[in-house]
Amino acid sequence: MKVIHKPRQTGKTTELIKIASQEGGYIVCHSRGEAYKISKTAEEIGKQILFPITYDEYLNGSYRGKNIKAFYIDNVEFLLSIIARGVPVKAISVNKEEAFKENMERYISGKGELNGGSKMDVCCWEEVDDGNYYESSCNKKGFQFNDGNPQDNGFEFCPYCSKKLIVKEPIFDEADF
Repeated sequence: MKVIHKPRQTGKTTELIKIASQEGGYIVCHSRGEAYKISKTAEEIGKQILFPITYDEYLNGSYRGKNIKAFYIDNVEFLLSIIARGVPVKAISVNKEEAFKENMERYISGKGELNGGSKMDVCCWEEVDDGNYYESSCNKKGFQFNDGNPQDNGFEFCPYCSKKLIVKEPIFDEADF
């Protein structure tokens, strides 16, 4: 993971645009207005990018894309303040890229254990066969919903293992529509 660390107004977002244009993926920014601004800047410098998504869309999984290659977070300190619900985030630590990828794979798979043995109390549910049927990662038991996903139906915790429930969102590409 590349970290772009520069003072305000010195080209961090432009650098993200160049990387996203070259490597593919979505830039994630704080507002819809900022997304339009980033899109316009990309056009002005001759770079083609996917239309950026907002922090809310990113956090709620409201984006859709098959084979999304990456996310590029603009002004990550703002995103962290949203996640922390306004409580100041005074410091962060960042793993080397290999450790980060491994931890994320464990998180997404729902195995619930990070490097060093610390536990993540989550159960990852995944939609099976596009029919509102979800399988849990804890024991592969399934659950059928009439409409929506587990969180749409008020499920915050897995009824099988009692861990925090997360939904592994399907990934679609804009080209699929």
